[in-house]
Amino acid sequence: MTNEDMLIQRYAPGSPWNIPNLSAGEKVISTLMPNAHNNLKEEYPMTLTIEKIIHYQK
Repeated sequence: MTNEDMLIQRYAPGSPWNIPNLSAGEKVISTLMPNAHNNLKEEYPMTLTIEKIIHYQK
């Protein structure tokens, strides 16, 4: 879940991810792109906040 390239391949194909700092409270920025796996008609920007890090678990 921390590798931007793997997120693009496995979670949201073709959607860019930016994880600047892997720490609790940090922001993760992504834009879901329309593709065969969703019903989007246009790009959908998202900002997520990392709540907790438990190494090798969460």
